[in-house]
Amino acid sequence: MEAKDYFEQGYDKQITQNYKEAIKDYNKVIELDKSFERAYIQRAFCRFQLKDYKRALTDFKTAMALNPNDARTSLNTGYILFKQNIRTKDTFYLDKAIELDSDDMAEAYYLRGTIRYNNLCEYELAIEDFTKSIEMDFCSDICYLRIADCYRCLDEFDKALLNYYKVLELDTQSYYKAAALGNIGYIKHLHKLFKDAMKYYKKSKKADPEYKVLDEYIEMCKQSLKEEKN
Repeated sequence: MEAKDYFEQGYDKQITQNYKEAIKDYNKVIELDKSFERAYIQRAFCRFQLKDYKRALTDFKTAMALNPNDARTSLNTGYILFKQNIRTKDTFYLDKAIELDSDDMAEAYYLRGTIRYNNLCEYELAIEDFTKSIEMDFCSDICYLRIADCYRCLDEFDKALLNYYKVLELDTQSYYKAAALGNIGYIKHLHKLFKDAMKYYKKSKKADPEYKVLDEYIEMCKQSLKEEKN
């Protein structure tokens, strides 16, 4: 069999989620042709599914060396790097993906924004990235939530509230809705609007009953209201 035959055989196994056997075929492809870029990419996807992030990352980097102008491979490399270490501060591959194809890299903008928000505290730049993702119709709910979180970290509470309310306008998952409601409550609480804060905390808890920390905040608001009366 030739390299392309092993590749097709491996791909057939991959799409049926037989990842370990697919990897064996991709290994044969690479033995026969070390410049077969797609074999490295597909083997990386198989290794990713098996949570072998280290070797998946190595495969994507090899594919990038063979074809440095493939924006999608650069994006996947950045994504695997993040999966391997969610505390990474490395945005190099995401920067490259966006540089290569800025009009079709919503995921790259989102992931880079996440790293800038979580790990670099670059809130203004993170807002720009999340905004670009929204413009490309990518995960608007979580992007608005993260934009709001960035503004909250910058103490720009009016802008934070505006974006938390945008999350509530969307037909979104209960987790995101609960997070937005809880954070609106937090901002109200911070500004000593205890009745409003309690209202949003209770709505948040209703949206996601597992959000148990809210019980403590609700009790704090009750106590503050009692103290105001005395």
